[in-house]
Amino acid sequence: GGYAVLTAEFGRYLGALIEAVNRVGSFFYGGLLGVFVLAFFFPRVRANGAFYGVLAGDDLLLVTSERKLIQADELPDGLTLDNRGFDLCRFSREDILAFLSGASIEGHAVLRTLETYFRRFVIFRDARIPLFLATWTLGTYVYKIFRAFPYMALRSPVKRCGKSRVLDLLSLVCFNASSRTTNPTEAQLFRGPSKNGGTLLQDEVEHLRGDKEVFAGLLAVLNSGFERGGSVSRMEKRGDRFEEVSFPTYCPRALAGISQLADTLEDRSLIIFMTRKLKSEPVERFSPGRLEAEAQRLRDDCYIWSLTHAGELAEVYEADDFPGLEDLDDRARDLWEPLLSIALLADAEAREVGEVGGFADTLTVLARDLAGVRDEGDTVTARLVEGLGSLVEAEGRETFTPSDLLKFLQAKGFEWVKSTRSLAGLLNPLGLCSGWRWSEGRSVRAYVITQEILADLKARYGEEVHRGEEAKEP
Repeated sequence: GGYAVLTAEFGRYLGALIEAVNRVGSFFYGGLLGVFVLAFFFPRVRANGAFYGVLAGDDLLLVTSERKLIQADELPDGLTLDNRGFDLCRFSREDILAFLSGASIEGHAVLRTLETYFRRFVIFRDARIPLFLATWTLGTYVYKIFRAFPYMALRSPVKRCGKSRVLDLLSLVCFNASSRTTNPTEAQLFRGPSKNGGTLLQDEVEHLRGDKEVFAGLLAVLNSGFERGGSVSRMEKRGDRFEEVSFPTYCPRALAGISQLADTLEDRSLIIFMTRKLKSEPVERFSPGRLEAEAQRLRDDCYIWSLTHAGELAEVYEADDFPGLEDLDDRARDLWEPLLSIALLADAEAREVGEVGGFADTLTVLARDLAGVRDEGDTVTARLVEGLGSLVEAEGRETFTPSDLLKFLQAKGFEWVKSTRSLAGLLNPLGLCSGWRWSEGRSVRAYVITQEILADLKARYGEEVHRGEEAKEP
């Protein structure tokens, strides 16, 4: 009765009846929607679940490693949320509630389960690769802890070697993973990480090694995205004017292709060679629909381990104690240290319960074995330096126009250098820049390559240096 009197007294200020109903009801629509969604997916949900459904409503909720559920506007002082349309969470409601109630899981158990998952559907010539894939997958849930996170490059000599199958398997279990895509646009590459921060899976990327001028924008985004803080800027229309907006590009990426990637991408990647399966090598038939329930359990395990071990993992990573990586170059160490941090922590957990881990030892040996694959890219620079030396010796001069250099290098195996602009991109990093010179009574743009410059380049990048690095004892 009292409610009816109050409604009659103040309802006249709310406009027409239908308008009044909508205004009052809007205070409850979000919560009701949360309950309806919860009931639709979980018919037997308990009171706690219903409470969280009402609390969520239309708001963004954050699950913390302290087993708390907080709203986005309740962040502790000093923390801000860069929400650019987040709309994907693959952590199941059931296991969110289980985690908030104290559920936990050991890292060695997660790695073993993921390792078995990959081994069931793909043939790997190297038996260590399933563990690598398992560790990389778990790393996608905690990649923001690390200063850099390696791209995974799946390479094979021909088609039908399992590259796309691995990408499909990754899409089911990696953090907020995209589906397998080909020919991505620049916008897809930088808007994906800024929106949901998930794993991007790109197939048939061999074309990125083609005309570097055509794919310059794509490569710029990819080249910046393996390191924390990587970003690109774009002009966006805001109201009636354009503003410069920065988009973070840092996220895990798996790239698959038949041939080599662009040199800069290979330098940011850990390269896995795939092999074609024989008819005598049976594997389980892959069916994404039938795997979804299993994949959800694997994702939930990864979420729970990441939330409960983020602090310890950061300590292992910052300790910078990775025996066995001393002979690797700095970039290779940057790429392997995140995976070895996860492996070392999983080994420690295994020892606590009397089990044998051995994850870190296996991955360390694999890192050393794959180091030679990364060094292949260095031969391009070495061949370039040797070619320039041959040209200077044959011509008996030190000044060359860009067009002269372009023709010579194209004849020496650098046919993929299509223009003088591409030539500049190849030579400028070596300190070779064209300038205006006086030659034969006129001013021309030319490169000056002296014997002193060649001697310095050979000492830094020449074939002898490369062969010396290959000859080092492990």
